[in-house]
Amino acid sequence: MQNFSHESSIVSASMTASEKEALPASLNKWQRLFTVRDVGHEHRDDERIYRILYFFYAPKYLSLGFAMAVTLNVVDVIMFDADEAARRLPLRNGLACYSALFAHVILTYRKDILLDALYHARLAAVILAKDATPEVKLAFEAAKNRKELFVWRFYPVYSFLMATTASLATLSAPSVVNQILAKQSLLLVGVKNIFDCYMLTSCCASVTVLLTVLVDVHYTCAVLCREIGRRLETQRGVMYTRPVAATYSLVIESARAINTATGHLLPHYVMATFTVPILSTASIVQSPEKADIFDFLSLPLMFLFFGPICEASQSMQNASGAVSSRAYSGPWLDEHAPSRRVRLQIMLQSSARPLCFKVEGLGSLNRPLSRKLATSWFQYLQVLQNLRHN
Repeated sequence: MQNFSHESSIVSASMTASEKEALPASLNKWQRLFTVRDVGHEHRDDERIYRILYFFYAPKYLSLGFAMAVTLNVVDVIMFDADEAARRLPLRNGLACYSALFAHVILTYRKDILLDALYHARLAAVILAKDATPEVKLAFEAAKNRKELFVWRFYPVYSFLMATTASLATLSAPSVVNQILAKQSLLLVGVKNIFDCYMLTSCCASVTVLLTVLVDVHYTCAVLCREIGRRLETQRGVMYTRPVAATYSLVIESARAINTATGHLLPHYVMATFTVPILSTASIVQSPEKADIFDFLSLPLMFLFFGPICEASQSMQNASGAVSSRAYSGPWLDEHAPSRRVRLQIMLQSSARPLCFKVEGLGSLNRPLSRKLATSWFQYLQVLQNLRHN
């Protein structure tokens, strides 16, 4: 796969009219975030926000920091002499830092592949926005507004609340490592507390940034596939089928790049979204008087993580699979033989291998998987309630 990170920065530097449309402009935000340290030193307010966010998720030393945080929390879990409930906080923090470690690896060391995915999706959106009808532009704008409601509003607020509550809970909870450091110097305890707060904030930032990138790209691919299918069904002539096929190949490359960037690291990334809600559920059900606000905030993490990403992946899978039937409904008789062959290739590719987002060990992230996870969680909740009453 070619590296388009340099080209994407050039494209974002000179925005044409079509690139200022809803979907291209939305994807351009991610390109600016990933390249904020590489292209210029602009001083707009949004650039300052990008630089602040970059400080919490992108520095390469964070990999070592997350590994140290996991080790320190493991020490707290093993050496703690208190009850089992007191060990849940370092266990949750360690699992969260473990997932954030792999999120940071994907965002930092596979950034070029993510930029490839953004470049291909953005280029396809630019091409489709050039000659889009007013109705299609309104649909693109509505899709962008729905997407940004979660990506740029809800998730940042939720991540900030998670980081704040986790830091406060960590500072107020006893720690074996802090007790050992206190025997040497109180300054070391203060440095350790600052380190914990920074790591937890970076943890929430890394996990949230990668999650929102995945949701954004998959939802954008779904919108683009629906528009490609509509054009194959309604537009006529040899002059239009081949450009649409080329645009569809860009969408395919974007989806493949996302799968390549995450790959075998994704199961490690999603581990905390499984285990932290399970621990929070056990804490709230078994000992509600000892539960803190961090327990209640992390309780719906599984649904807030897998729900949107499974829905976006399912939308992309449905839209890409529907390209085949919509291409079949198109004007075959009005096209020349070369265009018919191109249309046939689109149909075969769309029907045989619809786009999807896969996780090793879990399969495709889609709506059935989301329902299966919800069912398993409710069964687990019922078991905990039965154990408490008995």
